[in-house]
Amino acid sequence: MSHVRRLTIGSTMMVIVFVLGLFIDAAVPALLNELRASGVDDSPFSPVLGAVESTAWVIVPAMLLGIALWMIIGTVRETRRQDRRRVQ
Repeated sequence: MSHVRRLTIGSTMMVIVFVLGLFIDAAVPALLNELRASGVDDSPFSPVLGAVESTAWVIVPAMLLGIALWMIIGTVRETRRQDRRRVQ
């Protein structure tokens, strides 16, 4: 995959992840409040609610980091592969 193509795909994926982050940021607090109002804190699912609340902010940065690493590592591999072809 060419460098320009990888950069274009990576940039598009990052924009999509940012939009996903906006939806997560809007939806998770509302859902958590609704669940608390319905009494989930007293149910067996209370630990799940706590886990979602404490890890919801990690999703988007982890995805962005993965996309950035894919772009960097893929570019380095492609460059090395092209260098090996020139040497042979």
